[in-house]
Amino acid sequence: MVIVIVRWYIKAGYEEVFKETWIKTMEPKIKDGLFREFFSKPIDNVVEKHHTLDIESKHYNTFINVGIWKDVEEFENSIGNFILGRTAHNKDPQKELMEIFNFEYKLRERIVMSVEENRTGLWELPLPSLTNQF
Repeated sequence: MVIVIVRWYIKAGYEEVFKETWIKTMEPKIKDGLFREFFSKPIDNVVEKHHTLDIESKHYNTFINVGIWKDVEEFENSIGNFILGRTAHNKDPQKELMEIFNFEYKLRERIVMSVEENRTGLWELPLPSLTNQF
């Protein structure tokens, strides 16, 4: 099992365009190896001690997508053809492609993580609702 984390930097004022695009056009076509995806954003009114990771800016809003996949091969089979390399359209390997969509402040960041240990609580994850609650 792997966890894929994608951090999106969305220009201020473009949040709804991004959400609509993500919901309507970015759903994996092949879901054989996908357990679940979580599309999330920071909570605004949180206790200060719970907010120690500074990921916000006055220039952009951060959205985090967390996907739980069977393995990296399943993720690649489903999503890989949509992922441009960091220098896909740039002859200088020191420069990154800075914008893919007009709502992005800068290129999204991604990391694939392995699960080293697993803890289970008593609460069970609810089934996904039929309507999005953004």
